[in-house]
This record gives sequence, C-alpha cells and structure tokens, in this order.
Amino acid sequence: MQIILLGSTTSTGSAFQEMAKSRLNSYKINAFSRRNKGLNYIDLDDQTSWTNIKFDNHTILVSFAPIWKLSDFLEGLTVKKKKDINKIDLIIACSSSSVLSKRFAFNNFDKGLSRKLKESEEKLIDFSSENGIECKIIQPTLIYGNHKEFKDKNINKIINILRLSPLMILPKHTGLRQPIHCTEIAELTIHFINQFQSEDFSCIPERILVGGEKIINYQEMIMLIQKSLPKNDRARKCFILSIPNRIFFLLSSIIILFSPKYYEAILRTSADLSGFKTISKLTGKGYGFFPIKIE
Repeated sequence: MQIILLGSTTSTGSAFQEMAKSRLNSYKINAFSRRNKGLNYIDLDDQTSWTNIKFDNHTILVSFAPIWKLSDFLEGLTVKKKKDINKIDLIIACSSSSVLSKRFAFNNFDKGLSRKLKESEEKLIDFSSENGIECKIIQPTLIYGNHKEFKDKNINKIINILRLSPLMILPKHTGLRQPIHCTEIAELTIHFINQFQSEDFSCIPERILVGGEKIINYQEMIMLIQKSLPKNDRARKCFILSIPNRIFFLLSSIIILFSPKYYEAILRTSADLSGFKTISKLTGKGYGFFPIKIE
C-alpha cells in the first residue's frame, strides 16, 4: 500500500511526511512537489510531469496542494491514465474555511476565491463518487506554523508587520479566531487514514470544517504571538494600541479607494471566524494552547 503526497513542500505537507514515517510505517510514502526537479517532481499544471507518479493498487492520495489544481489534475488523469484512477481507494484533500467565510465578501478577489474553492470541492466530490473513491475534504481555518524550512503565510505575515512597524492600531473589540497548527492538520489526516478501514469511516462528513483548540480574539492572538518570540526580536517592541471601533473603521475607510480587498481584511478583524470542530473532538488529541512553536 502506498500514500501519494502532493504539496509536500508546504508546512503542513512537510509535517505530515515526517509524522507519517513513524505513524504509518505500513505504507510506502511517495512525496511530490513542483519544487523538486528530481524523480519526485510534479507540476499539476504540466501534464508531461504526471508520468513521474506511479500508482499502486490501494493507493491513498493526500493533497496539501491548492484544491483547484488537484481537481483539475484528477480530471485530466481520467483522460491520460484512466486505469490509475481505479487504483485509488481514498482521497484526503486540504481546502479552506474561506469557502464559507468569504462567500459574502464584497471584493471580487475574495468572492472569486470562495467560488473557486466551492466549485473545486464539488468537482472533487463528484469525481470520487463516480469512481467509487472515498473522499474527505479538510476545511481548516487560520493555518499557522513553520516546519523545517517551510513557513506559513499567515502568522509570519503578522510577525513581519510587527517587526517593521513601531505601532499597530487595532479596534477595541476584535473578533474571535481559532488558529490551527500545521501539525494538527497532519494529525487529522493520519487519523483519517487509520480510520479508513473502520465501519464508522463512511459516517464522517465529506467536508470537515476544523479549527485549533483555543479560541481567542484577534488582539489576544497578536499579543500571544509577540510573547512567543525571542526577547530580542524587533516584533516585541511594536506597541499595540486599541481605539474605539467606530473611529478605527472611520480612519481606515480611505483604504477602500485603493484596495477593497485589503479594506475588507481590516473589517474582518472584528468578525468572529471561529466555532469550528477541534482536533481533539475529531481525533481525541489536541494541544490546547496557542501558539505552538512560533519561530
């Protein structure tokens, strides 16, 4: 039995690969990425590279690549390598909670992203159903965490802002967040693989919205990130100033003229993006604190 891993050079893919070596030792793990130009190289947009993947019977396909690239890849595979489709038993794909949280956005970029995620998820579910393949789509909220040389694009972006600016202004009342570490998503993926042969596996929904164990407001999240950094880190010197929400949004309203996308991101600081299932409820394991090993 083998696991084909796509998106192995993301922080989540890297964490899964390392954890799976000891936790899923009965499987042969073949990791692929477009960053690897050797035997494990694959570019999901380039069909000539698909020949690098060799499917065995009872293959499990795990993907941390963009879900729209995965769904297009599988659709193309039905034309190029139809026989290989029959060798896939299970697909576990990583999507995003943005499919819901950005559904009613007013800027075109976020609306387009939500629509793209939704269409890709539905295409993947339809593909799996038509070919008799079990499919689970993980929809995580705010992913964070570095693994080896691979860094997340969420918390690190906040850290860079803290390092560059001596002052960060936030609304007094900020919304709730449920940040999830890359190793928690890897843990859930391993759990699904271990549960695959059980009778209860089919009872698990095809789409699973998931968040971290700790629910905190946006300002608390920023301050906890600061405290987790080394004492000599410049980000710790950034002063967090809270001002009344009405004044905050009035002052920031000018931004909409230049970037509706960025302005809406500012508005979301007061929105509650939490209430998702936790890893501990799904797997029985959870960290229960934030942040986990911020570098």
